[in-house]
Amino acid sequence: MVELRRIYWSRQVLRLACSAAVLWLAASVVPALAPKRNAGTGQLTSSVSNILRGMFDAVLAAAALPGLFVVALTIAAVIIRS
Repeated sequence: MVELRRIYWSRQVLRLACSAAVLWLAASVVPALAPKRNAGTGQLTSSVSNILRGMFDAVLAAAALPGLFVVALTIAAVIIRS
C-alpha cells in the first residue's frame, strides 16, 4: 500500500511539474513575440526579415531555460516509470 501511494504521488508531482513547465514556457514565449520598437525613432521595425529574426532570437532566448527544464522532467519521468 505504501508503494502504491509513493507511485501515485510521484506521478502527481511529475504531472504538476510538467504543467508548470509548459505554463512557464508559454509565459516566456508570448511576450518574446511582441513587436519591439526602435529606441531612436519610436517606429516599429519595417523589414520582415528583421521582425522575424528578432522574434526568433527572442523566442529562443525565452524558451531555453524552460525547454531544458521540460527535457529534465521528461528524463526524470522515464526513469521513474521504468
